[in-house]
Amino acid sequence: MSHTVLRIVTFSALLSLVQSVFAESFDAPMAHSSWKTSGSKLECTLSHTIPGYGSATFSQSSGGHQSFILQSILGRLQPGYAKIIVSLPRWQYNNQSLLLGKIPVSLGQTPIKLSSITVYQLLESLARGRTPAFVMTPANTAGNLRSLSQDKIVLSAIGFQKPYKEYLNCISEMITHPFSNLKESVLYFESGSSILSNENEARLKELADFIRTDGKIRKISLEGYSDSKGNYQANVQLSYERMWAVKDFMVMHYGISPKMVNMKDFADKGPVATNKTAEGRAKNRRVVIKLYR
Repeated sequence: MSHTVLRIVTFSALLSLVQSVFAESFDAPMAHSSWKTSGSKLECTLSHTIPGYGSATFSQSSGGHQSFILQSILGRLQPGYAKIIVSLPRWQYNNQSLLLGKIPVSLGQTPIKLSSITVYQLLESLARGRTPAFVMTPANTAGNLRSLSQDKIVLSAIGFQKPYKEYLNCISEMITHPFSNLKESVLYFESGSSILSNENEARLKELADFIRTDGKIRKISLEGYSDSKGNYQANVQLSYERMWAVKDFMVMHYGISPKMVNMKDFADKGPVATNKTAEGRAKNRRVVIKLYR
């Protein structure tokens, strides 16, 4: 075989290898690329359909951080790793690609789950008109077979801007605290008084908003306490008046069902601090609110 023929054969082989680097590229066509925002005061999502592959979803729950999942229709048969590359717009830096990082890929229909700084980097890239993509071995590569080819799953930046603004607006309107921070609250009262302070009313509004939005709260428990000043019967009465003030406020102002509310009086029998000081007595004059799902 001549040197000329050998060079042609070698070049053809290299060209074939380069062309097979990407087994398949999954990308939404320009005319059909879209992102969709949905959510409530508890969770917001921003999703993108990737034809032939599955979907990509950014989300944030109340009091939580940004997360991202890539879902595959067929699922993966083996774990591995994926590279995240970001392609710049054609007019920028000769359309070169940047390596954002390398991440693990799992079995099943949700091969990629992210909750780190990488999620924010993906959002920032899309917001700037850049195109992130996940490069990994094909989803149907079975057993111990090692394939030289790799799939490219693309997150299109086309149609991203408006839904992204809606997504950010959804997040800004979410309830600030998650259930773990709201399931038990303590309201404090002035000596001999059952009047709700402005701070107490603000907390009750926050609880009521969460209860109505969540839809999973089945019981609201109120526990009434007093300090040890005065006689026991008077403290029992004051404890009940404080609990009724809380219940009436939530029912009358925010439509919470009275059937959900249970009240239990402890008067001065459950101190959390000494009753010998003004500071200690202030901590004992309280109503404890507990939410149950």
